[in-house]
Amino acid sequence: MKSFITLSLLLSAALFFAACDHGANGHAHGPADHAAQPLKLDDGKRWKADEPTRNAIAAIKERAADKSLEGQALGDALDAELRKLIQGCKMTGEAHNQLHYWLEPFMAQVKNLREGKEGAADKVKASLAEYDKYFE
Repeated sequence: MKSFITLSLLLSAALFFAACDHGANGHAHGPADHAAQPLKLDDGKRWKADEPTRNAIAAIKERAADKSLEGQALGDALDAELRKLIQGCKMTGEAHNQLHYWLEPFMAQVKNLREGKEGAADKVKASLAEYDKYFE
C-alpha cells in the first residue's frame, strides 16, 4: 500500500510539473529544481495566485479544517484536492515558481500524513499558514 501511495504522489508531482506553463523560457523543471529554493515575497507583497489555484487552496484548507478527518483519511482527502490543484495549474512566471517552492514540501507533508508519521498534521497546517504569508 505504501508503494502505491508513494507512486501516486510521485506521479502527481510529475504531472504537476509537466502540466504547468513554465513561462517564456520553455524549459522543463523537475521536483528537485523547485524544492531547494526558499520562498520569497514579490517586492514585499504577496504573489497573486490565479483563480484555479485560489479555489484549489480554499478546498485544501476546508479539508484540513474538517474535524471529522484525521490521519490517513485527512491525508487522502488532501491528496485528492492536490490532484485538482495540479490539473488546474495555469500560473506562469515567478509567481508560478514560488508556488512550486511552497508546494513541493507541502506534498511531502501530505505524504507523511498519509503514512501516519508523527506531527504530520501540525506540519500540514503550518504549511497552509505559510501559503497565506506568500500568496493572495
